[in-house]
Amino acid sequence: TACGEKESGGISINKDAQTTSDTQIVSGLSGESYTLSNNITKVVSLSPAASMIIDSLGGSSKLTAVDKTSADYVSVSSTVDVSGAAGLSPEVIFVDEADKAAVGTTDIPQAQSVADINNLIRLCGKVIGVNADDAVSKVTNVMNVAQMNSSSYSTRYKAYIDLGGETVGTGTFITELLHASGLENVCTGAGFCTMTDDEIIAANPEFIFTCGDVNDYLNNSAFADVAAVANNHVYSLDKKDIRYGSSNITNAVSIMNEAVSSIRGDE
Repeated sequence: TACGEKESGGISINKDAQTTSDTQIVSGLSGESYTLSNNITKVVSLSPAASMIIDSLGGSSKLTAVDKTSADYVSVSSTVDVSGAAGLSPEVIFVDEADKAAVGTTDIPQAQSVADINNLIRLCGKVIGVNADDAVSKVTNVMNVAQMNSSSYSTRYKAYIDLGGETVGTGTFITELLHASGLENVCTGAGFCTMTDDEIIAANPEFIFTCGDVNDYLNNSAFADVAAVANNHVYSLDKKDIRYGSSNITNAVSIMNEAVSSIRGDE
């Protein structure tokens, strides 16, 4: 396996600003404290996760520009890359780990857990001045339901995640989503990785979740003997719900949980 791009939502703002009656102190994802205005109006997001969260919280009007990937998922007319972000004079820039050196911040860990995603939801809410408690509760409740359903399972089914040209291994929130649903990831690499068709076939997953067309597996003779294909347990996921670590993970968890529950019966 070969490690690929990491996705997360970090923040780049002035941590040394002086607190006044018009400002607030918030914690970044690495635990650093930052001073923010109580009325932020210009945000640039180079993080698809942050972009989608801000949009879901009703703050898209404060997004001055987003990266090209985010533009596939949120309705913002202006796109920008890391080199042009500062030139727009935003009050806050959300970035992914790959961009942290260019932006000049270190507060950008990879989202390794659902707790990290909930922290990002809270942070986005603070930035745009919205209470994010309901969004956090929704993520927590969906995870709790999946974990409750899977708690009685005596065994875990093996699963492969096709993110479109890559998969995912250990140390990410996606493996936690699989585990909560009663599944075991067949990929043992670290982070976002790749597996060859031969490796997937050898791993013989009992479930396949793909961001592509399910027929790429179901109608592929090379995969005919793979348990997931033989038993028609190949399911479609929207990439925005699984790849980027936003509040949209609830959609992916629900699909995984329902897929497994439908064949577990009263186990």
